[in-house]
Amino acid sequence: MKIKKLREIRNLSQAEVAKGIGISQQRYSRYERGEREADYETLCRLANFFEISIDELLGRTTEPQLFDNARVERPEVLELYESLTPELQEHALAYLHGLADRNAVQSSANVNITFEDNRRKRQ
Repeated sequence: MKIKKLREIRNLSQAEVAKGIGISQQRYSRYERGEREADYETLCRLANFFEISIDELLGRTTEPQLFDNARVERPEVLELYESLTPELQEHALAYLHGLADRNAVQSSANVNITFEDNRRKRQ
C-alpha cells in the first residue's frame, strides 16, 4: 500500500489519518510499515479518506485519475509526464496532489464561510 506517501503528500500525521478512519495510531503505523495488512473495511475507509479507489490505494493502477478531468489533451499530458525523470515524475504527482488538496480546502472554506454567514443572519 502507498498510504505513507499519500499521508506525506497531504502533510498529515499518522495520528490524523488514524483518527480520520477510526483506528488507533499504533494500528495505522503497522499498516504503513507493512507489519499488518488492512482488512476490507479498513481498506475502504482508507480509500475514502484519501479519496481514491482501493486499486489506487494498493498500487494496482497507473494513476489515470490525474487525466480524467484534465483540460488539456491526454496525449499532451502523458507525453510531458513521460519525458520527465522518475524523480521529477514523483515531484509532478506530488505537486498535482497538492493542487487538488488546495482546491478541496478552498472549496470547503467557501462552504464554511457561506454556512457561517447564514448562521449570523439568523441570529
